[in-house]
Amino acid sequence: ISLPPPPEVDTKHGYHLYTIMIDENKTRMSRDDFLNRMNAAKIGTGVHYLSIPEHPYYQKAFNWKTPERVIEEFQTLIDMGATSIHILDDCFNIKKDRVLEICTLLLKGGIDVDWSVRGTVEINEDVIKSIAEAGCKRFHAGIEHFDDNVLKYFRKSHRYQHIEKFCELCNKYGINVLVYLIIGVPGETKKYRKNLPEMIKKLNITMPFINVLSPLCNTPYYEGLLKDGTLKKDYWDEFIANPVRDFVMPSGRSSSQDERLADTLNRYIEIFYKS
Repeated sequence: ISLPPPPEVDTKHGYHLYTIMIDENKTRMSRDDFLNRMNAAKIGTGVHYLSIPEHPYYQKAFNWKTPERVIEEFQTLIDMGATSIHILDDCFNIKKDRVLEICTLLLKGGIDVDWSVRGTVEINEDVIKSIAEAGCKRFHAGIEHFDDNVLKYFRKSHRYQHIEKFCELCNKYGINVLVYLIIGVPGETKKYRKNLPEMIKKLNITMPFINVLSPLCNTPYYEGLLKDGTLKKDYWDEFIANPVRDFVMPSGRSSSQDERLADTLNRYIEIFYKS
């Protein structure tokens, strides 16, 4: 099992919720099987929260489509002449059973089209194998960073070990990996940025999309810049109260730092897209 990251500096964890991740491929045990065995041993467990797409309001308001409806839309797009289909749904692989059913119906219906998907970092081999067999050629994932401390800062649920497993499975089943990465994060080192291209190549990530961290509204990064005085005023608050054309949000970095990050991005472009 994988345990949660340790409490942040200067905080004390109440351990009311202590979420562990179970590797079904290694344990040969599903989440529900684990819960049942824990309960049989008189150890209390609970599943507190549904993912957002599973909440009744979300399903009613935004219509999480049934597997059958997904297949209908695939066929409609093919009939219209589509030769490639991309599923733009960050929550696509939250419900594993739904993904497996979609794949089963694609194969059963003889739907032969290249398709790709955006989702979360997936470490369930049955899911990766099934989408590959059903024709998925590319998996997009918002990995963001390879450093566990930064992933913790971003409040991401995955860690580098999960990224490795995800890439390993995609490579095993012939699925190209497209990832979104961010540089310029607090605590990030020059060594990390220097080694990033080799780390990407080692994982056999074929399409890395890399951006510089921006202080978006209501993010921990932006709030931190306000708190430590790097930003002298609340730019987003002013913009929301009085929107202006061509608004530019200060980066929170010096001009020399911004220039170095821009040069680094250009180097990555040369490595991955111009070589």
